[in-house]
Amino acid sequence: MRLFEAAKTIIFFLYFFIQMVEEPGHGEEKKERVLEYMREALDLLGQRLGLAGWLVSLLKREEFLGFLIDMIVRFFNQVGFFQKGQGPLPVQV
Repeated sequence: MRLFEAAKTIIFFLYFFIQMVEEPGHGEEKKERVLEYMREALDLLGQRLGLAGWLVSLLKREEFLGFLIDMIVRFFNQVGFFQKGQGPLPVQV
């Protein structure tokens, strides 16, 4: 159960950071900022959620985080959450 809670928390943080940097264009720059924010957050989340160090290291890898970011952004684009030319939407917590 703890792993499921950790996955939900990580996805929420990714969603939050993606929303935070959303602006028209500059896809790679936005992705790099989300990667940077998420790596910092994973250090704290790993401790808070009691994740093993090796798992946090794996999650911080660009191959893994980049894939998750791409999947979340692709999903948001497919459902029309991000509109072309639209500024950031307010994040609801």
